[in-house]
Amino acid sequence: MKKTIAVILLCCLTVSMACVPTPDHEIVVYQGDQALEDMINATAEAVAPDSEAAPDKTSASEEVMHTPASYQAPERIQESYPLGIGDAQVIFDAPVSVPFSDRYQVYEVSKAKPTVTQAVQIIRAFFGNGPVYSGQYSMTKAEYAELLKYCDESPEIQEENRNMQASGFEYTVQYFIKDEMDTAPLSREDTALDLDQSAFPIRAYGKRTGDNTFYQIQGDDRDDYCVISITPENMYLANERLVYSGIYPGAPSGRKLNKLSVTREEAVAAADAFLSEAGIDWMAVSDTESLPAEYSHRLIDVPISQGWKLVYHHTYNGVTGVNQQYSGTLAEDQYRSPWPQETIWMYVDAEGVRYFEWCGMSEVEEVKENELVIMPFEEILQIIKNRLKIENAYAEVDKTREIRVTSIELGYCVIPKKNDGMRGYTVPAWIISYEENSLLGDAPHTSYRDFVIDAVTGANIQTAAASQ
Repeated sequence: MKKTIAVILLCCLTVSMACVPTPDHEIVVYQGDQALEDMINATAEAVAPDSEAAPDKTSASEEVMHTPASYQAPERIQESYPLGIGDAQVIFDAPVSVPFSDRYQVYEVSKAKPTVTQAVQIIRAFFGNGPVYSGQYSMTKAEYAELLKYCDESPEIQEENRNMQASGFEYTVQYFIKDEMDTAPLSREDTALDLDQSAFPIRAYGKRTGDNTFYQIQGDDRDDYCVISITPENMYLANERLVYSGIYPGAPSGRKLNKLSVTREEAVAAADAFLSEAGIDWMAVSDTESLPAEYSHRLIDVPISQGWKLVYHHTYNGVTGVNQQYSGTLAEDQYRSPWPQETIWMYVDAEGVRYFEWCGMSEVEEVKENELVIMPFEEILQIIKNRLKIENAYAEVDKTREIRVTSIELGYCVIPKKNDGMRGYTVPAWIISYEENSLLGDAPHTSYRDFVIDAVTGANIQTAAASQ
């Protein structure tokens, strides 16, 4: 599993570069105190969830309901200045996305579990008339033998082995295949699954008509882990950032995806059609998080296709939520427990949706009558600049040359209620994405990061998924 090992090493290295000490001066951090919750509940009366104003799932196609005034923010920020640590320069070249007004309607939401009916509808939308089998898919020794034969005859694999060895990696592609082959079964019994009789947890696999790939199916509704996923058994998926950075020993950095099998518009259309057939209409695609991606065979690294990894978030009143891929740089005990933001990930190429994962399900319980007023953008911009300096406190040690802010976006973020890990509130939040360009040894290296700021108080928000 050389890619698995290599990516773990790459991630560990990136995390070690990103770690910074807790600053010696006070930083405003949302700690779950009563202040923001008091603001939310001040003069607010809940609208019943079954009323017209508060559907339990807010359709992604709905318009923003209340726009009393335009929020004053530039369309783009372009400026540069020294970070003040080492030789690092901060460069803002970022569009500012503000999809709603300066007042923000608050939703009270609760964590939700997927239902078997939902899981079955997703499975049927994905496989159509293709067969679905119960249990866990496993390759047989004969199938591994066929793969080994391909590797022995493939010039691509021989070149990859040379690249790995030149990077000091002692193993070959064949080594990892033989390692898995040792424990592989001689045969596999495919037992048809009766979807109408399914129950959680779901462990199954299937094939689509005209597609030779087996897909693993998983569905769970445990309190600490709620997810529905359908993934190719042989997939390794890398977005363009991983590809550009070099995703395994010997991989060239700077490589770009330039053989996309579909346009972004075509990929989104296919994903939207799939979600519609699956009965999911309260999610919308994230423009800033959806990226070109490459689907490669997980054992032999041969590219299968280039398409798009699309990220969908829960929408409230037509505005999308934020991501949950954030790693905090302040002491974790300063943060209130994060909320798993509802997210769907899909990979789409010319063959359609090839990967699906849905987690962090939630539903609207109430819509608050009051609205939160967000801070002026000038104040938010200063908070962003301060935060960049703290995020990159080790810029001199890390040989950071450039910190390039690429996106500033206003969206929804769900935070837990005080002393209640099962219910939360939507609050407006700024999502800031940036690149850190540094030296890894003597070689250029790019890390991609983001952080989230509460748009009402300016506090930092930890959004990484966590079980409650």
